[in-house]
Amino acid sequence: MQSQRNEAAREYSRRFPQRIQPSANAFLRLVERTKRTGSLLPQKKGLVGARRRARTPEIEEQMMEAFFQDPTTSIRTVSSLHGVSRNSIQRILKENRQHPYHYRRVQHLHPQDYAARVEFCQWLLRQHAENQNFVKTIMFTDESTFTREGVFNIHNNHFWADQNPHVIRPNSFQYKFSINLWAGILDRIDLNMAPKSIKKCSALRETAITQMNELKKVAEVADRQEVLYESSYPEFKARYKFIERIYGDFYQYHNTIIGTLVNSDEELTQEKEIQAAFDNDYYFVHMVFERVFNSKVERSQSNQSETTNKDHIQLPRLELYKFSGELKTWKTFLDMFNSTIHKNGSLSDVEKFSYLISSLSEEPLSIVSRIPMVGTNYQIAYDALVKRYDNKRLLATHYWNQIENVPSLTENYTSSQLRTLLSTFEENLAALKMLQFPVESWDFVLFNMLLKRLCSSLVSRFELGQDSPTAVPTFKSLSEFLLLMSQASDNVSQNVTPNTSKLTQTFQNCFFSC
Repeated sequence: MQSQRNEAAREYSRRFPQRIQPSANAFLRLVERTKRTGSLLPQKKGLVGARRRARTPEIEEQMMEAFFQDPTTSIRTVSSLHGVSRNSIQRILKENRQHPYHYRRVQHLHPQDYAARVEFCQWLLRQHAENQNFVKTIMFTDESTFTREGVFNIHNNHFWADQNPHVIRPNSFQYKFSINLWAGILDRIDLNMAPKSIKKCSALRETAITQMNELKKVAEVADRQEVLYESSYPEFKARYKFIERIYGDFYQYHNTIIGTLVNSDEELTQEKEIQAAFDNDYYFVHMVFERVFNSKVERSQSNQSETTNKDHIQLPRLELYKFSGELKTWKTFLDMFNSTIHKNGSLSDVEKFSYLISSLSEEPLSIVSRIPMVGTNYQIAYDALVKRYDNKRLLATHYWNQIENVPSLTENYTSSQLRTLLSTFEENLAALKMLQFPVESWDFVLFNMLLKRLCSSLVSRFELGQDSPTAVPTFKSLSEFLLLMSQASDNVSQNVTPNTSKLTQTFQNCFFSC
């Protein structure tokens, strides 16, 4: 037996050199276990030879009593003491609505600390009742120490590999250091970031003040209400649209600065002066706008009767074409805007910028509105809009998808559905041709695409009208045939009276389906 177990140990080492090598006695114990139990696997401790007990009310009462006497005990311990499986104990606890809860670490308090805490809370409530902003004047602080050791839990950190790489993490350094970090918060302001935050907010607030000053200068010129200064009206009206945004930006950063300077009376006085000056400019611009444009409306209404008595004919006012981001309307919008606004030499850049913004909505408006409205920025805004939407590939894909996604006709089609099918092909092909695509060379492909979207009755009627069944028809001939059928359908529907008999209606259906 001694030689056999040694030979087994050597054979295992030869076959599995990368594994942990068991001793010769390990193989001897395996043989003895197999003879004794008939299995190579070890039996569970505490349940060797124990008979499985059935679940009864008495057993359930014993389990609950065990946890009642010692709530900190474990299921494994109770299972070993009473000979009941862990699964049964878990089911018993679940049915009796028992759940394992974790401990929560709290600060250790002395008996006299509880009364002191209650007294402090009552004092804080009294202070808050007298002054609603009292809590905002309290600075909450905390500190923590960071060392070179860091926080490392070997149970939560792993290194996955097919073999043990024997990874290590240095610990217990000979040269140590530690950093004590302090932080404070005062009314939502991080005191460690306060100087940097004040500097940034001051710069952003100064930008809003500058924009309001520029708007005020334009308002002062427009307030003169003389013919010489009427050219400033479009610029004033365009800038006035953004007055509320300027107002909101100012107070957003101003309130942040006030919150960080809550304990400095001298600096608070200076900030209040800045706020008062900004408010005066804001209300002045509002008053000028109402005075200038309300009086202008009244003058136009008083002269309306004189205008109507003139002999010449006045054309209706041409409204700007609106663009909301739909690719199918981009080319139409661009051509209309270029001809009426962009290439109009009588308009200033500020007026063109104003017209551009008023003709946009949704996504296009968001692209342009981020650019400050000054005359020098008009070309930048125009180029940004063209760069976003004047994309040849994107437009061509959109036009082609319109053709591919047009629905096919059924046997019960109407003349309007037939016209829609034909117009979808013609309009989108014309748009592709404007993008310099060789549409004329696609004749055979377009013919088959249109033919597949027709019902069998229309296809049969078209084929019967061909001179030769072997000749290849053109897309133009098929389009002309469909146009003729649409016009014939309209003519028949116009001649049918409300008292048309069923025989006449049947004849009409047979004519267009045969």
